[in-house]
Amino acid sequence: MTAPQLPDRAQRRPRRFEMVQVTRERPIEAQLAPSATTLTTLYTVPPGWRAKGSVLVCERGGAAATFRIAHRPDGDSIDNKHYMAYDRALPANSEDETIELWLDETDVISVYASSGDLSFAFNGVEVPKL
Repeated sequence: MTAPQLPDRAQRRPRRFEMVQVTRERPIEAQLAPSATTLTTLYTVPPGWRAKGSVLVCERGGAAATFRIAHRPDGDSIDNKHYMAYDRALPANSEDETIELWLDETDVISVYASSGDLSFAFNGVEVPKL
């Protein structure tokens, strides 16, 4: 049995290339200095996107404080199961950072500060949900 003959180069059909969706990342730099003792939304993932990032907390007033961080899937009402940090102590003039988080569309990061001297930032990237 002989191998089939390939057409010469002039007779070959041009190759078709697949269309590949290019993933575009958008930077996230959500920042907030919330009022004391008020649970406040720091960041909400837009519909059609996912997010990856971490939360940074900074005490800027010179006195120790406590904070809370909650991840609310699909923007659910707050529940004890959503807290990643609850009344965590933060020494004066210091900062703390969470581990890297992956969030799905419409997920919400909420924060709470025991004093008005805390600042929060969610830094990372948004990627399209495929």
